[in-house]
Amino acid sequence: PNPAETFVSIFCLDCSDAMMTIIDASGRVVLEQRLSSERTDLDVSSLSSGLHVIRIIDGESMEQKFLSITR
Repeated sequence: PNPAETFVSIFCLDCSDAMMTIIDASGRVVLEQRLSSERTDLDVSSLSSGLHVIRIIDGESMEQKFLSITR
């Protein structure tokens, strides 16, 4: 769900070995994780409230989405 409080699920159908990065509003990388399956559940309870960017890079392609963390 977006906004999220504790967990968020990332679905990436064609991600064989993608890298996922979460960046906070100040541009700081707060979480990095390699994605190796179609669904990854992330614990975001330690992230600060506010708007974050989820960036997924898989080979030559990149996708970014906004994630709102609420408390």
